[in-house]
Amino acid sequence: MKNQIIDFADVENKNFILEISGMNSLGQGVGKIDGLTIFVAGAITGEKIDAQVTELKKNYCIGKINKIIEPSPYRTAPFCEVFDNCGGCSLQHISYDYQLDYKTGKVRDEVERISGIKDIKINKIIGMKNPLNYRNKAEYFINPPTGSAVCSESGSGFDNESENDFSIGFYARGSHEVVAHKICHICTVESNEIKNYFKELVSKNNIFNLKSLTVRKSFGTDEAMVIISAFENKNANNPADNPGAVSGHDEINTSIFKALAGSLAAKFPSIKSIYLNISGKHRSTYYLLLGKKTIRENLSNYGFDISPGSFFQVNTKGAEILFATALKYAGLSGSEEVLDLYCGTGASTILISGHCKIIIGVEVLKGAVDDAKANSRLNGVKNVGFVQGEALKMLRELKRKNQVREGTFDVSIIDPPRTGMEAEVIEAIANLKINKIVYISCNPSTLARDIKRFSENGYSTIEIQPVDMFPHTEHVECVALISRETS
Repeated sequence: MKNQIIDFADVENKNFILEISGMNSLGQGVGKIDGLTIFVAGAITGEKIDAQVTELKKNYCIGKINKIIEPSPYRTAPFCEVFDNCGGCSLQHISYDYQLDYKTGKVRDEVERISGIKDIKINKIIGMKNPLNYRNKAEYFINPPTGSAVCSESGSGFDNESENDFSIGFYARGSHEVVAHKICHICTVESNEIKNYFKELVSKNNIFNLKSLTVRKSFGTDEAMVIISAFENKNANNPADNPGAVSGHDEINTSIFKALAGSLAAKFPSIKSIYLNISGKHRSTYYLLLGKKTIRENLSNYGFDISPGSFFQVNTKGAEILFATALKYAGLSGSEEVLDLYCGTGASTILISGHCKIIIGVEVLKGAVDDAKANSRLNGVKNVGFVQGEALKMLRELKRKNQVREGTFDVSIIDPPRTGMEAEVIEAIANLKINKIVYISCNPSTLARDIKRFSENGYSTIEIQPVDMFPHTEHVECVALISRETS
């Protein structure tokens, strides 16, 4: 509201009445103090609030809500008991319908502002029919109790008479403080149950330096994998000096973890695989404690074996929508040669393989390429190939080998990390004269930057389809159709 103050240097720790005109990319409410922008976590478009300025920046300030004077029509009661502290679901105080409107607008605003291109078609986001219990992977962090003991070599099981309570949950907003909870409503029901039983077991025993508990749950086969992560013993020898030791640490006793694994598997028959992960300065190593090496997930009638370190989209149903959209934009007839950059463990490569002549996946991580090859064999896919290497190096090598024949690939599927693509990679794609690009993005701001770079290299972005892969959070995935301009 205008004319409340003039001296911006004096606003910190002061209270102001604000009208919230919109929300930024982080889901914070946006207001004005005599022209100075203020961002307020938890505030929603259309609200009138009493807020305190908590931090003054160069061109804006941060505030917190003291009181909601007039609530937004989009405000709803949070369903989580730790919503005010947990850093997970920042939007669950907003109706789901308005979450979808907000995310559609967020994509439009960031694309137009960063790319500078105004005429790109932005479709309304595709939401989920049930925006709860959608995560197939949950990593619960652990704050161990003060004075917790390192497992000794003499221990062989559980001491049910000792009490050694600890906190397990997700990190608080903006910190590494663990917020304990009983139920996370975006994780599967069984993930919550496994986490709570794990806490019950470990609270009765002195377990050394626990880091986290990860539960992966297949929606297609109902199989579960559990990964117990622990820090290395700081007093242990350097693994480089003692390569024959278990994880390089003689002091680690795996028997107590095997006993823990046995108790978990007995309680939950769906658990088919349990690993111990030891992480430290020198390396991170997985040890199979119980069961098989992988669990299987089904995606659009294909099977995928997931190992403990595999990347897989955390929303299985959402991933089917995402890849179906990518396939639609690719517009394949069956005769095309396709290049899949940043292919990961090969999910998109394999799903698209049935609609083209040949598809080549490129991925820098060897473990991901090994998983991709195994999954292609699992599904009997013959027209795929996987190459380990950096995208830029692979593209330049392709150009070098195909100097006579430009346009070797008809379509490229691109699914880069949140940081987006290097400018040199976009130039290398343009040099190959690939006609159609289908860009899958988990970060609208880097997508917008890369759209601008593509436009500078002779490409036009035709259409963008947002997909709500992460309901109740500010995150949004997009699929963009980018086409090479022809003279």
